[in-house]
Amino acid sequence: MKLASRRRRVVAPALTSLIDVIFLLLMFFMLSSTFAYYQRLDLSAGAGSAKASASPPVVIAVQGEGFVELGGQRVPVEALSGLLEAKDLPAEQTLAVLSSKGASVQDLVAVLEAIEMAGFKASLVTSSKPEEPK
Repeated sequence: MKLASRRRRVVAPALTSLIDVIFLLLMFFMLSSTFAYYQRLDLSAGAGSAKASASPPVVIAVQGEGFVELGGQRVPVEALSGLLEAKDLPAEQTLAVLSSKGASVQDLVAVLEAIEMAGFKASLVTSSKPEEPK
């Protein structure tokens, strides 16, 4: 006697509940996580306490690609700290940092670091230098 064998149907696992669980985990981790600022750059520190000084501010124009303009002279950012120390400026001298159109945020940060290495308090002017008409 031959018994008829039943063919077992292959049943694919239902992925609907798996997608729901992954979505719930995603929502949980997004809502429970905190967003921390790893580096902060205080740009308003010198703006509120600006005093009227007798001497005009020293203008440092960030041109991008690692160069700045200091007193009409184009110098690399690496040499900026030494040039500021060589000028023998008082510690309360106002330094205005202006950015040009081609300057990146990294260029601005490098200039601000060079200013602080020279012993000055770094603050950033919020308006950029207007482009020269051609």
